[in-house]
Amino acid sequence: MKNSLFAKKLFAVLLAFALIMTITGNLAIANSSGATQENLLQILDEKELQQVQELRKAIEVEESVRCTGGIWVTVRILGYDDGDGGVILNNYKVKLTDNTGYTALDALEEACQHNNISLTVSGSGEFAYVTEIGGQQAGYFQPNNLYYSGWMYRVWPAEDQPETPQNDELPSVGAGTYTLESGDKVTWYYAIPTETWYTIMSNYKDIKLLYFRGQTINVNVKGQKYEDLWTWNLLPFAELSGVEVTLNRASDGAELASAETDDSGNAIIIVPRVRIPTLCYISVKEKYFGSGNISGGIEQTASWRKPIIIVH
Repeated sequence: MKNSLFAKKLFAVLLAFALIMTITGNLAIANSSGATQENLLQILDEKELQQVQELRKAIEVEESVRCTGGIWVTVRILGYDDGDGGVILNNYKVKLTDNTGYTALDALEEACQHNNISLTVSGSGEFAYVTEIGGQQAGYFQPNNLYYSGWMYRVWPAEDQPETPQNDELPSVGAGTYTLESGDKVTWYYAIPTETWYTIMSNYKDIKLLYFRGQTINVNVKGQKYEDLWTWNLLPFAELSGVEVTLNRASDGAELASAETDDSGNAIIIVPRVRIPTLCYISVKEKYFGSGNISGGIEQTASWRKPIIIVH
């Protein structure tokens, strides 16, 4: 009887030891400096591998712009915080054709029409000016000699993705004359030009697709805004400190991890444990002013999100 009990205990200890060694080995592979994306796939069983492949396909569909007929662009609209959050529309695919036109304004009009978002534009062509989106009017924050508020737009050209997020430019021409190409990403945001930082993850292309729990993801955040409203001098992108970077589950938006940038604009996300391979997004979190005449205005925009898959 005693021998039987001892054997059971010994078996349990050996099983636990084997499990620990397997997990330790997997972590060593995942965290080794020479670990590749294929190394991570070798850790997975057949079911998990299939799940990863399905998530990869979902990302490819989301990122794909090579569709027949017309061109496809992605539009997002970031408003001020009216108490219900400032994001009016996020990552919406728009198809542009000869009937719709191919400008940044045409893309906005299509996105608003398909999502029942109000839109008011004065003038046309090169003189077109967006005065209202989703009920948010230009001049909401009363202008004075220090600031002005209204709608601005940015374009991250397809040819510069994902290598150079710094080329997510503020065009020097009106939205009614800026012609888009397939794959371009367009941001409309309600800005106080000398106060609102437009943010990017400057190392966007270096963030990999597959990650294992316990690994770290370094994100470098930079921002750009106007120096003043007299010369309309646009400052270069600069590292931003004290900015929150989040890792959110794609299926429900739940925040799984976060980190704050240091003086060099770097934040380190520690990848959490998940039960099954999980699609997530990394992005800079939007922030709004909390006091004064510009309370609710965008202090810093959300960045374009980066999809990743946590594999274990």
